[in-house]
Amino acid sequence: MVLICGFNALRTKKDRVFNILTLTKAVIIQTKIEELELLNQSLRERDKTKDDSISKLADQILTLTERLKDLERKQQQPQFQYG
Repeated sequence: MVLICGFNALRTKKDRVFNILTLTKAVIIQTKIEELELLNQSLRERDKTKDDSISKLADQILTLTERLKDLERKQQQPQFQYG
């Protein structure tokens, strides 16, 4: 009987250790998930910033292209010389 109680106590202690290890692993995994979620959010925000910058640059290129076309048209118009 004492032997059985000792075995059960040992098993219970092993179970507790196993449960503690399992919970510890779960906490580590949850922490890693939270870190990756923060990193993902940061990368998404950086992508949005880059997309906004690209869009702004594209708009500037269009504006400069239109200005260049205007200058080319003005240069192609006949120039009157007064003599």
